[in-house]
Amino acid sequence: MPYLLLALDLVINGINSIARKNYRLRFNGKGVYFFNAVAILFSILFFLISAGGNLHFSWPLLPYAIIFGICFGLCNIATLSAINYGPLALTSLFVSYSTLIPTIHGFFLGERPNLKLFIPGLALFMLSLLLTNKPTKGEKISGKWLFYVLLAVVTNAGCSISQTQQQVDFHEQYGNELMILALTIAEVFYIIMMLLTERKELATLFKGGWYNPPISGIANGANNYLVMLLRPMLGATILFPLISGGGLLISLLLSLFIFKEKLSKLQMVGFFVGLGAVILLSL
Repeated sequence: MPYLLLALDLVINGINSIARKNYRLRFNGKGVYFFNAVAILFSILFFLISAGGNLHFSWPLLPYAIIFGICFGLCNIATLSAINYGPLALTSLFVSYSTLIPTIHGFFLGERPNLKLFIPGLALFMLSLLLTNKPTKGEKISGKWLFYVLLAVVTNAGCSISQTQQQVDFHEQYGNELMILALTIAEVFYIIMMLLTERKELATLFKGGWYNPPISGIANGANNYLVMLLRPMLGATILFPLISGGGLLISLLLSLFIFKEKLSKLQMVGFFVGLGAVILLSL
C-alpha cells in the first residue's frame, strides 16, 4: 500500500510539471503571478478540506509561517520562471540540489550527516554541475535561467529548513496549520503583484489557460498531503530518496518525450550523475 501511494505521488508530481510547462508554453512566460495566485488558492482549499475542520492555530506558529510563506512564494515564481528559460529536466535537477543546504544547516546545529554517503554525494553533485553546464550545440546557458534556478534552490531550502524546525519545535504538530498560514501569506503577495503588474492581461490569461493553475494547485496540495501520509509509513530515509529520484526521472521523461526538449550527451550523463547525488544526499 505505501508504494502504491508513492507511485501515485510521483504521477501527481508529473501532472504538476505538465500543468506548469503547458502554461509557460501557452503564454511565453507571462502571467506568473496569476498562475500562482490561482494555484495556491486551490492548494489552500485542499489543505482545509483534508484537515476536516480539525485545525488549531496559535501565535507562536506565525514566525515559521511567515518565513515559509515568503520562501514558498519566491520559490514558485523562480521555478516557473526558470522553466521559461531552460529545460524542465535540468531545472528540476538543480532545484533538487537544495537538499544540500538543509544538510549543511543541520551540520552547524550539531547534526552529523552520514559522511560515507554525504562525501560521495557531494562529489557527484560537483561533477554533475560541470557536466550539466555544458550547453547543447549552438546554445548557451541562459543567465536568466541560472539566476532563477539559484533563487529557487535557496528558497526551496528555506522552506525545508523552516518546516523542519517548526515540526521539531512543536513536536510534529500543527503541520496543516503551518501550510495553511504560509500559503495564505504567499497568496496575498501573489494577488497584490497580480493586480499591480498583470491587471490588463487577466481576461486573456483566464480565457486561454484557466485550467492549468487549478490542476497545479490541487496536485501540489495532494503531493504534500501524500508525503505527510507516507512519512510515518516508510520513514524519511526511504521516502525522500525515492521521491527525489522518482520525481527527477519523471521530469526527464516529460522533458524528452512530451515537451521535446534536447539535452546534450554530457548533460544527460550529468543528469544521471546528479540523480545519484540527490539520492545520496537525501539518505
